[in-house]
Amino acid sequence: MNLSRTLSSARTGIGIICAIQFAGTPGVPAQPAPAAVSQMALWNFGPNAAGYSEAVTAHSLNATPTLVVAGALKDANGKDGVDHTDARGVLQSAGQSAAWDDTENSSAPAQVLLTLDTTGWQDLSLAFHYQSDAGEVDEYDLAWRSGTNGPWTTIADNAPLTADAAWHRLTRDLSAVAAIENAGAIQLLISDLDDDGNSNDRDNLRLDNVEITGRRLGGGPTIELLTTRVTDGPNVSGVVDDPTDPVANIGVSFAVAHPAVPMEALKVSAASSDPAVVPNDSSHLVIMRSGGGFNLRIVPAGRGYSVIRVDVSDGKAGAVAELFYAATSSGRTGSNGCFFGAGFSDASAAVALDANFMLVANDELGVNNHGVVTRPGPHIFLMDRHTSGRPWRAFDFTANLALPQPRREIDIEGATRSGDRVYWIAALDNNPDGECRPNRNRIFATDLSGSGTNTQLVFAGYYPFLRDDLIAWDANNWHKRGAHYYGFQAAAHCGPFGGRSPRSVDGFNVEGLAMAPDGTNVYIGFRAPLAPAVPGGKALIVPIKKIDAWFAGAKGQVSRRLTADDFGAPIELNLNGRSIRSIEANAVSEYLIVAGPAGGPETGLGFQLYRWSGWASDEVALLRDLPDPLASGAYEAIVSVPTFLKGSTVEILLDNGSSKWYRDHDGESKTLPGGHQRFAGERVVLP
Repeated sequence: MNLSRTLSSARTGIGIICAIQFAGTPGVPAQPAPAAVSQMALWNFGPNAAGYSEAVTAHSLNATPTLVVAGALKDANGKDGVDHTDARGVLQSAGQSAAWDDTENSSAPAQVLLTLDTTGWQDLSLAFHYQSDAGEVDEYDLAWRSGTNGPWTTIADNAPLTADAAWHRLTRDLSAVAAIENAGAIQLLISDLDDDGNSNDRDNLRLDNVEITGRRLGGGPTIELLTTRVTDGPNVSGVVDDPTDPVANIGVSFAVAHPAVPMEALKVSAASSDPAVVPNDSSHLVIMRSGGGFNLRIVPAGRGYSVIRVDVSDGKAGAVAELFYAATSSGRTGSNGCFFGAGFSDASAAVALDANFMLVANDELGVNNHGVVTRPGPHIFLMDRHTSGRPWRAFDFTANLALPQPRREIDIEGATRSGDRVYWIAALDNNPDGECRPNRNRIFATDLSGSGTNTQLVFAGYYPFLRDDLIAWDANNWHKRGAHYYGFQAAAHCGPFGGRSPRSVDGFNVEGLAMAPDGTNVYIGFRAPLAPAVPGGKALIVPIKKIDAWFAGAKGQVSRRLTADDFGAPIELNLNGRSIRSIEANAVSEYLIVAGPAGGPETGLGFQLYRWSGWASDEVALLRDLPDPLASGAYEAIVSVPTFLKGSTVEILLDNGSSKWYRDHDGESKTLPGGHQRFAGERVVLP
């Protein structure tokens, strides 16, 4: 179980409301075991240059601690950081670090000032990562003081650092400095970061993952945030007026313990820092006792952020946990409106398992509750089809795919089911700047077993040459329409200079995958290029024959390369200048196609829904325009097609990676901590 923002200390609350006193009699005092080392505070400086931050990443203290990076030649955007597994066992992925181009600037040398409340803590320790070029910053000073304006007391003077251009982790044991234990507000100062004190030098330095740990003093209560499907960390989110919001309906779970007082004798309360988002009343902060702890249901009233502070007290000592809560308002909720997946943003492909569950692919990097992971992570998720919330289960096949760029996404864009086998296809494209992204040159298979929340996926082989084979299909005239008829080779050209963006009518980008009506061939639907590759062109489908036979027996890489005989004749569909963003069929081979612009919203083309027989000789029929995508997202994935279309409801998932759910000036959803990321599922009624 993950601990989140926990402490045991005497304190007074801030506007404590929603208080519940559990009646009971104090028990017999127990002999508590020595407290384990716990995280007091952590700073990881944000996930990227746009999100560089000196705000605390996680803490377990009475008051929010602060860290200030100073110096005339401080880099305002930070520089690349380093991975770190923190004291809670949580991976803090390499994002930004604090950085200075010159630590010895005479007008304002580099220093780091930490302010924290150590009430209830002993045996403190300071640790951080650092990196400096060879022969540069190789020493530091450390001092402390009580409060914020007292005299400084030296802890270390010219203590050594290693300057060799590599990252190092320094840990400084402060347990001998008894005066800073259980002391209320104190400050620590890291300074004199230089090599020889010569201010004429330009000594660069990076600092990352600053962490304070310690042991809690015994005698008071403790509170522990539990990992459940509702949340796996302190970042939690909800949707105003969403009837299936699990944070509002089920609640966030906490465990509470005390060495001498039973749970029922402890007072538990909660407060919201922004009543416009979560009002401070018992209808919006609902505390319900449950076993050895309690659930807190958070019911939002408005869009934005609020720190939810949860206190537990025995009347003398207390403990506090903080949740970083975010709420959005969609305007389209209810049984016929939207539902909201949480934990990731970029829903890009989906497969229905039954009436209640689906598999959903995330086309970006992995995420956790603290931020974006700078490598592929779990990219297929078992989700509920009818209620909002986080996945039931996650599947990660990164290690099976032999990715040539281990720190880049796979960009899954399409999926289709053939019996108990599910095929997944990546975009086969360049990045938006036209640079090569070979991780995306993958189609792979997984096999299903189990059902419901016990559904399992087993890897069943991959193929890394489909992009190359499609280019050869067009360049070598395997389609019998003339060499380079569709311009695939030029469309797929990649490189740092002159590479083509996939987000244009003449780009190269796959977004659809569906079994053909014969049940053996598979259709690959292109977002780009159009045919011809001009505005108003038709959407393109390229069939591949007998996909099950092609993948038969594969556990690793499929060995047989595709030849001209493995491709069917291309199919061109008139989608009114739009391309294929998702395609799926029902049991009687009636197809629905989500059609959208080959480029972005700047094209002025909205999303539309079409019906098709699946046969090349038949035209498509426009069913309806789709509503404007929620939060400027994009329709990406049809979950399933009902057997009877007229009057039925279809679920279509959105890629909301670029959405700004909580504030108009926020970062994009895909840059937020996992607990704040979400995507929408739209329920669309067919005419």
